[in-house]
Amino acid sequence: MVGRVIPNAPNSVGGLRTIRPTNVADDGGLRTTRPTNAPLLDNNNAIRLLFALEHYRTKGDLFPRLAVIMPDHIHVIASFLEAVVIAQLIRNWKRWTAKETGIVWQDGFFEHRLRNDAEVAEKLDYVANNPVRKGLCETAEAWPFRMSWC
Repeated sequence: MVGRVIPNAPNSVGGLRTIRPTNVADDGGLRTTRPTNAPLLDNNNAIRLLFALEHYRTKGDLFPRLAVIMPDHIHVIASFLEAVVIAQLIRNWKRWTAKETGIVWQDGFFEHRLRNDAEVAEKLDYVANNPVRKGLCETAEAWPFRMSWC
């Protein structure tokens, strides 16, 4: 899935952030409690998670660059308007996706500010290639549970 160009998105690199877990080193993303009844990689769940990101994008609250859904967490690299309270947006996103999918999310998230083009490129590469590093696919492009707005 590939998103559209975002004409009104903030362009400054300083506004780009990646959302990462509160309690897991190196594996970025919102982390789930791995519920057996609602796997992230269920195609319907993955579509709902990406749909919810697209919904926030069209509202102008979130400007995603890349989202990659892993078996037990999701990576999102996005920019936000200064007025947006990120914790509230993530809480609302998790609440809606939990209701729609049955996913039980762990509390909290970790935000990492990307301060320059080199950090953006590094994080985009890291996130895109996470499924490859985990042995889930041969190439980043082969991973079906991703969406790019770049």
